[in-house]
Amino acid sequence: MKRVKEFIKRETVLTAAFLLAALSMVFVSPDRAYGGYVDYQTIALLFCLMAVMAGFQKLGIFSYIGRELLGRVRTGRQAAAVLVGLGMRKLSMGRAFVAQTKKMITGMTISRAREIACKVCDMETAAEIQEYLTSELRDIL
Repeated sequence: MKRVKEFIKRETVLTAAFLLAALSMVFVSPDRAYGGYVDYQTIALLFCLMAVMAGFQKLGIFSYIGRELLGRVRTGRQAAAVLVGLGMRKLSMGRAFVAQTKKMITGMTISRAREIACKVCDMETAAEIQEYLTSELRDIL
């Protein structure tokens, strides 16, 4: 029983998917056409995508990209501007930074944040990024 509980905690999504699939069988009774409901090409494509992402993760590519992008900014405001520009819509931060970050985010459009993120991605040095972000965010704050 302890192993089952550990498995459920470790594989929450799989467990939920299994339970919901079993529940759906109550509403749609299994028959010979059940096999046709599954799009095997899409499942194979998703499996391959997951395998590639797992490989990238094991190689540390995502960590490297994150360190490269965020390692070049010096303040939380700058990091928030870059993250919003890269598509992040939920940010986690300490209470002391919420008001200032909210002011910075509401002071720019999504397209402006994307433009800032694209420019930062093309820059070579941390000093260059620091100078650019300081000048761009000065108008907002």
